[in-house]
Amino acid sequence: MVQEPKFTISGLRGVWGEDLNEESARRHIEAFAVFLQKRSGKKVILGRDSRKSGPIISAIAIDILTKAGLEVIDIGIAPTPTIIFLIRTMKLDGGIMLTASHNPPEYNGIKFLSEKALYVDADELIEIKTYLGSQPTDNTGGTVNEDLSLGTQHVEHVLVNIDVDLIKSKNFKVVIDTINGAGYKLGPILLERLGCVVTVINDTPDGNFAHIPEPLAENLTGLADKVKEVGADIGFAQDPDADRLVLCNEKGEIVFEEYTLALSVKSVLQKTPGDVVVNLSTSNTSEDLVNDTGHKLYRTKVGEGNVVEGIITHNAVIGGEGSGGVIYPTMNLCRDSLVGMALVLELLVKEGEPISEIVSKLPKYELVKTKMPFEGKLTNVIEKVINALPDGKPDTQDGLRIDFPDRSWVQIRASNTEPIIRIWAEAKTRERAEELVNNIKSLL
Repeated sequence: MVQEPKFTISGLRGVWGEDLNEESARRHIEAFAVFLQKRSGKKVILGRDSRKSGPIISAIAIDILTKAGLEVIDIGIAPTPTIIFLIRTMKLDGGIMLTASHNPPEYNGIKFLSEKALYVDADELIEIKTYLGSQPTDNTGGTVNEDLSLGTQHVEHVLVNIDVDLIKSKNFKVVIDTINGAGYKLGPILLERLGCVVTVINDTPDGNFAHIPEPLAENLTGLADKVKEVGADIGFAQDPDADRLVLCNEKGEIVFEEYTLALSVKSVLQKTPGDVVVNLSTSNTSEDLVNDTGHKLYRTKVGEGNVVEGIITHNAVIGGEGSGGVIYPTMNLCRDSLVGMALVLELLVKEGEPISEIVSKLPKYELVKTKMPFEGKLTNVIEKVINALPDGKPDTQDGLRIDFPDRSWVQIRASNTEPIIRIWAEAKTRERAEELVNNIKSLL
């Protein structure tokens, strides 16, 4: 029996044709259609990244949703943040985004969104799961309308909320790597509208990703080389669904992914001081920047939905995840690479220095990430770890994070998608971070 994909508030994700297949896709989309019918939903949006399995799942979704009497707006290949933006601005009743984010091309996923323009929350997820195996009531009134141009509204909204003339005054030379993914069109359009001289690489959305999708330095050598070749001021790399953003400095050096959020936080706090929300795995770099302003940084469980909930609860001016996920509620209440590009360019003008110089002045930490196989309940080992590290302050809202007086921390948490635990540690020195990781490994 083939194992079904794990179903969380982030949706489903799995290898297409194996744990995620036509049958499992249909069952979960049918359950979501029942969920929408229970809420008297009328109009939903459908989008996808460029994976080859996308059109297959899209056809399944259109078939189910239209038979359920829903009006489906199909915008084709588009960024995840664009789908979320359009649900809010068009006052839609929900949406589906087909993407496996930074996973390899053989994967795909289905993300379900509510009328609140947010991923379904924990209670909504429980409700949808109760409908698995059920079918929506037949209704002949459903329609599908394809509109591939709607995404430009997302670009226009970003431009309204940024100092366009200020950025245009610099005529920045930029390179953007869209990895042949969902950002292939809107990313370059935004940069051109900001007056940049744009060089685009990997902008054929055919599902053949130009490199390993995880936007890490070792996978972005093409971007680094192109920045040096054309003498660009900065380079931008998106992941396949264009919600994450990683930077390359003018020297052709990939900037550590944690600094995308830190620079965006710095950019926003310069013009709108306030509180900030990040997840428990995000570097202390962003926290130090907030502390310097006298405002507060709040930490949430890992997961975009949790950070968004925290931003709403604390009325934060910005938030995000250290993996390159910038959430600026003034523009969009989700991780958004377009927003990140605009904020970083605005900061670049205001600071009047090359991006490498700006980064060099950020608070510095060494972050070590590892993982190990783990089956069972993490709760069974948390108390053991806490007792073994009595000089730290534990936080158990998501696995376990322990903060120490020297500004170092270590975190263990179970993966949402694999039978592993992730062990992350950060400190002022790499030796201290590695020591913390090794301590945890020995206890496990």
